Amino acid sequence: CFAMFLALALQARETEIRYLSGKGCGDAVKWDFYCTAGRGSGVWTTIPVPSNWELQGFGQYTYGHMPLAERLGESGIYRHTFSVPASWKGSRVEIVFGGSMTDTRVNINGKSARAVHRGGYYEFRYDISKLLRYGSSNRLEVRVDKLSSEGSVVKAESLADFWAFGGIFRPVWLECRPSTGITSFAVDAKADGTIRVQADVSGKVKGCSVTARVISLKGDVCGEAFAASCGEGPVELQSVIKGIEAWSSESPKLYTIELCLCRGGEVLHRVSERFGFRTIELRPSDGIYLNGEKIRFKGVDRHSFWPSSGRTLSDAINLADALLIKEMNMNAVRCSHYPPDRAFLDYCDSLGIYVIDELTGWQDAYDTAVGTELVRELVLRDRNHPSVLLWANGNEGGFNFNLKPEYPRWDIQGREVIHPWLEDEQVNTFHYPSWNSMREYLAKGRKVWFPTEFNHGLYDGGHGAGLEDYWNIMKNSPLCAGGFLWDFSDQGVVRTDLDGALDTDGNHGADGILGPYRQKEGSFYAIRDIWSPVQLDAPAFVPSPFDGTLRIVNEYTFTDLSECSFTASLKRIPFPCGVTEEDSVKVSVPCIAPGCAGKLKLDLPEDFCTYDMLEIKASDPAHMQIAAWTLPLKRASEYAAKLIADDSSKGAKPPVSNIRMVGSYGKNAVLDINTLPSGWTEVQWNLDYKGFVDNAGISFDFPEQEVLSVRWLGNGPYRVWRNRMRGVSFGLWEKQYNDTATGESWDYPEFKGYHSNMYAADILTRKGTLRIVFSGDDLFLRLFTPAKQRGRNNDNTLGTFPDGQISVLNAISAVGTKFKKAVDTGPDGGRAYLENADKRNASSASGKCYMKFIPSSI
Repeated sequence: CFAMFLALALQARETEIRYLSGKGCGDAVKWDFYCTAGRGSGVWTTIPVPSNWELQGFGQYTYGHMPLAERLGESGIYRHTFSVPASWKGSRVEIVFGGSMTDTRVNINGKSARAVHRGGYYEFRYDISKLLRYGSSNRLEVRVDKLSSEGSVVKAESLADFWAFGGIFRPVWLECRPSTGITSFAVDAKADGTIRVQADVSGKVKGCSVTARVISLKGDVCGEAFAASCGEGPVELQSVIKGIEAWSSESPKLYTIELCLCRGGEVLHRVSERFGFRTIELRPSDGIYLNGEKIRFKGVDRHSFWPSSGRTLSDAINLADALLIKEMNMNAVRCSHYPPDRAFLDYCDSLGIYVIDELTGWQDAYDTAVGTELVRELVLRDRNHPSVLLWANGNEGGFNFNLKPEYPRWDIQGREVIHPWLEDEQVNTFHYPSWNSMREYLAKGRKVWFPTEFNHGLYDGGHGAGLEDYWNIMKNSPLCAGGFLWDFSDQGVVRTDLDGALDTDGNHGADGILGPYRQKEGSFYAIRDIWSPVQLDAPAFVPSPFDGTLRIVNEYTFTDLSECSFTASLKRIPFPCGVTEEDSVKVSVPCIAPGCAGKLKLDLPEDFCTYDMLEIKASDPAHMQIAAWTLPLKRASEYAAKLIADDSSKGAKPPVSNIRMVGSYGKNAVLDINTLPSGWTEVQWNLDYKGFVDNAGISFDFPEQEVLSVRWLGNGPYRVWRNRMRGVSFGLWEKQYNDTATGESWDYPEFKGYHSNMYAADILTRKGTLRIVFSGDDLFLRLFTPAKQRGRNNDNTLGTFPDGQISVLNAISAVGTKFKKAVDTGPDGGRAYLENADKRNASSASGKCYMKFIPSSI
């Protein structure tokens, strides 16, 4: 009987889908279009659908902070002709809009499909069965008003702190299902295999039943089919499926559920959807648990955004963003401040990313009438995604608490509803805490704590800067469930009205870990390092003697380190020619359970100390690299002595001037400058000073306008700050000169700034090469002063730089965030403590370097 049912199910009618538009920005379909005001207005033309019309040369670019009096409030009128097959007659046909900004009126063949839809980021649908001409052409007319006629929608969406675009920006399609069929269904599948399904059916359902079966992605049927008869209201089905694998960010196991509406021996309609078995719990005064294990969010806030297409994305962009989140060793994303594309959630399901799905409302909330409908649309579309762990009912005061009961009305999983920024009944998600206030709350608080925004990444501040100090407290607090960095990428939009210039609306949109086109800033790698689920207690350089054993920590929640893979290699790196020899090293890692530490063992050759560097890499069970560690095998002074002795290149006196000590301590300083017989200029300094400093070392003048590039042996390729030392690795690096103003121009890595753990550097100029060799541990090279952003109104993210153009330093400054000075981001955000002694957390006050200039003619 079951085999017969399967055969019938395979022949059953499925929901048919026909797109009237493209599926994204890469395959849009031209519709007729008329814009009422602004650029391109007053004439009938065409426009790609989906798209935001500003990016297509129409209307007015508006950021949410623009006063209403300055807005045109333009509307777009769309026309499109389409046909439907005659065979659809008698079926239920719906037109579906994935997202339209904002008030949208739909006419089919001159007749209204339904009342106006208000709310720009939500999928909505109309039954147009009675309006269609089957087997013939049909005329679709859509009017979209950029500014809603409903005041709360304007405040919640158009006056919020992000770009306010107009247009049909997500796909439009038709869905055809039998008149007696399954209209929607919800799944609640637990980690123990318990599954409950609630199916909505329509039409003549007397004598019908709904049968469900679970299928693996390989096509194997899991457990027995289960069924329930139709009656009044939704059909409730439940079962227990044995032998399933639970879904998590570390092991995102998915299944397909297939539902069939049956009557007698006939299968009337078949629907299916992917889902995952997982149990999510918020335990008061304890934490957030997934499948019985406490989890911590390593998260980021993400807008749906692309510079040349606004909120209209493609599957490729959504996939790339999800992969970048995983590459940063993040496990979570908050969809700020509106639900994302369907495809993005699909990728979160398949790749393993925890999601907070959010209703729009930035400091102002939807009224109850319109908000009730939008909550329904949000939950109905996204409720079966295993990645969605929480709902967010607005943001930062944009809360309508009357809407909270609407979420469980449509969500049979009963996910928790949070209010980002608010201390709620069971959680505190306060935004942008200082390090001290966070530490105090976690010591004295009683509610589960996770900031849904912290470490605001304006320009080059925040994100990686200060993250290690924050995370050291967060990961060791029983009450802390992690947090979310603001935000994923700079919101730099292509201004078709300004010759294609990228506009972040001043400092409003320059907050990203990535640039608008997903260029990686230095913080990208710092986050990746700090949030790696595998942490190695690696020394600054390999000690002597060394038996090849290093302590390793498993910070996974579910994964044993024996499931990961490790490789290592030894390298010789003579400066400046690069790696001349590389030999692999066998690595052994025992079984180390989540949350535990153990020993990583390297099978080193006897002559390993003759190499210059040891590199170790770790990959997760899916073979994606998650961490890399580089350990110098020689001290800088040892490397310098050999380099100076072996360097036979002819040189000249360096074209530097005014070599001086950094800071206001000259009276306590000894500075010696000597010309050696070999032609090198030796510079030694010693500062007899104990106390806190912004910078310490030497600085000199050098013609910036002559500089072309730099090649160096040390940590790179990105610059560092005192509170963002991680994310760089030891090696030979090279980069061309640029004057990047981070968050406003995006030529990365930035040339200017501080570079750590320096051994040697060649600064190439139009007239020759300035070679600097560093003879001292933990010395920094400062290359010029980074450019300031135009119109900057926030100095927390500038950092502090000494006088002069180039510096060799013992200590450097930290950098702050948009809302916090550097000192408020943790211990590393304070000024460096200088002392001429080898004490913990103290910087040395002495150093030595050598300089030589090699003219281009030599």
